[in-house]
Amino acid sequence: MKALQDIDKLNIKKDLTEILDKYSSKTLTEQETQNLKDREKNVKHYQKLLQEFKESSSSSEQHFESSIIKFMTEALYSYEDELHQIMLIYLQLIASYITDFFNTEGLKDKKKHIKNMKKLFIDSTDNIIKTYEHQLLKTLKSLESTQARS
Repeated sequence: MKALQDIDKLNIKKDLTEILDKYSSKTLTEQETQNLKDREKNVKHYQKLLQEFKESSSSSEQHFESSIIKFMTEALYSYEDELHQIMLIYLQLIASYITDFFNTEGLKDKKKHIKNMKKLFIDSTDNIIKTYEHQLLKTLKSLESTQARS
C-alpha cells in the first residue's frame, strides 16, 4: 500500500493560497454575466405563461384542469435555471392539493372553489416569480455598480 505523503505544515497556508488564487476570481466572467442576464429573459417567459393561465377559461372543472396542466407542462419544460428548480418543487407540492380537490366527493359549488383555487395559485406563483425577479435584478444592479467602479 502506498504511504500517505507527509503534509508540510509550515507551507500549507502558502500552498493553499496559491491554489485558491489560481482558480478564483473577484469578478464574474462575461459568460457568467450573460447567464444572469439570460435568467431575466426566463423570468419574462414564466410571467407570460402565468398571464396565459390567468386569462384561460375556468368555467368548468375540465377547463381548469386543462389550463393548469398546460401551465405546469410548459413551466416544467422551460429553461433550467434556479427559477425552474423552484417552480419544479412548488408545482410538485401544489399538484397533490389540486388532485385532492378534484377527487373530493360531494363538493358543493365547484365553480366557486375553482375560482378561489385559481386565484390562490396565480397569486402564489406570481409571488414566487416576482421574488426571484427582484433578487435577480438586485444582483444584476450590484454587479453593474461593481463593474462601473473597476
